[in-house]
Amino acid sequence: MFTGTYGFSSHKITQLLKVSHSLSEALCTINFILTSLTSIHAYLWRMFKFNFSADDLEFDDPLVAEQQDDDEVDQISKPLEDLTVSEGNLIPASLLDLQSKTCYHSLPSTLHYELAHIPVTKGSGAANAVLTTVSTGAEKEVVTLYKRNLEDVKFQMAQEDDEFDVEESANKPNEITGTTTTSGPGGVEMLALAGKSDLVKGVYEGGLKTWECALDLVAYLAENKECYDAKKVLELGCGSALPGIYLLTQSSSVKVDLQDYNDQVLKLVTLPNVLLNTHIRPDQQPVEEEKDENDNEEIPRKALLQKVGLQSRFFMGDWAGLVDLLDFKSDDDKYDLILTSETIYAEESHMKLYTTIKNSLKRGGKALVAAKTFYFGVGGDILSFRRLIEKDGAFDVKVVFSAQAFVRREILELTFKA
Repeated sequence: MFTGTYGFSSHKITQLLKVSHSLSEALCTINFILTSLTSIHAYLWRMFKFNFSADDLEFDDPLVAEQQDDDEVDQISKPLEDLTVSEGNLIPASLLDLQSKTCYHSLPSTLHYELAHIPVTKGSGAANAVLTTVSTGAEKEVVTLYKRNLEDVKFQMAQEDDEFDVEESANKPNEITGTTTTSGPGGVEMLALAGKSDLVKGVYEGGLKTWECALDLVAYLAENKECYDAKKVLELGCGSALPGIYLLTQSSSVKVDLQDYNDQVLKLVTLPNVLLNTHIRPDQQPVEEEKDENDNEEIPRKALLQKVGLQSRFFMGDWAGLVDLLDFKSDDDKYDLILTSETIYAEESHMKLYTTIKNSLKRGGKALVAAKTFYFGVGGDILSFRRLIEKDGAFDVKVVFSAQAFVRREILELTFKA
């Protein structure tokens, strides 16, 4: 069981150091441990515990929220303009079993969270909060979503052994495909990879961070109010999954499937974010609720995962096998809306992404692709992706959102031609 205790045993430090293959890398790992330990108190005040005790929740101070300005968006993640990329082997597509031991054991007893304040056009009616900058008095309308604190994720990845992943994935066939699959790097290994590089092709695709274009996509969805009741949505390369999660907050009957390359991202980032914005929203917990000392902590976790499974499925691995895994029987089985952001950074992956969208979207549906116009260092860009779409001739494509920045950001809308 996960106790939520933040500490490192001598065995764990040894395991971390084994990841490093040189003295400099070992020093970097030790520096991460020391830096992380000193930052615990910076986010301990904002957390959610799975025992549902209101005493364990502290809500944001309005004065603190008022001081957050446009710089907050820039601090959410490093822009994808200067990526470092390494190579790796591909992880095959598979379905994450929400009722597996690895899944419910991956939920810590305490989730540390923060608020993502996403600016929307003033007067659009899309905002669910207004922030005021204390120094200037300027007001900003925002959509607010909860997201798990990245340092909390890193702590858990550094703490946990990978025994459950090894035991369940080593020789266990996938229940859908009947084949044995590889789940990818374990927590400690991924932590080292993420520290060295923004992207490691075939190993780690940047899912631990929340990228700028995902926020653009949330703002666009919020401002273009549509009814998503009973609709089927797929978010590709979801990571923190804020666009898909926003739709989950707008309808109790929408189905939102979430896909990311890494199972660790799905279990430690995506799933906690879904829970924080739906079934365990901190702002909707009761003021007091008694807890029996004999209550089994696993019971509420399993119940929560069952609730999540009623609206969402979680897929991991490479896009190449996703359509076969989804096994559509008819056009009606396909998705009404497909979302993806910051996923066209490598031109060699364009065809797989486009093919997945084309074969998963139903007639009359649409896909929204949020991206920067160019990604320095890796060669991907909107123009080459758009040329691929236009060359195939199946879709009408248009720009529905544009944001001026050092590197311009856009959202493309794809709809099947009549």
